[in-house]
Amino acid sequence: KRQAVQVRPSDYTRYDHLIVMDHHNLTNLRRIFPQDPDHKIRLLLSYTGQDRDIADPWYTGDFDATYADILAGCTALLRIGISSTVRLPEVRCLLPAFPPVAISSPRLPGP
Repeated sequence: KRQAVQVRPSDYTRYDHLIVMDHHNLTNLRRIFPQDPDHKIRLLLSYTGQDRDIADPWYTGDFDATYADILAGCTALLRIGISSTVRLPEVRCLLPAFPPVAISSPRLPGP
């Protein structure tokens, strides 16, 4: 079952990564988490070396550009080895608003 949930302050300690698709949600997450000592909050495209939003098809009408941005961001994320920090492929999507999406991977207990 999938569902949208509000981001809560307790999510900072629950998740290792809080990844957003645009600067608007980046600002919103920084309001919820004024301190980010572990640098968990990042733009998806920052993993590609870019400091920009995912192309928003609501405004551009260009779903191919959006797909390309998300694919590039996710590919870069996997290449840097974020998947090695998570033993199970479970991903919870935190949806403060659409189209921006905050994605986080759950923190799992140690061995």
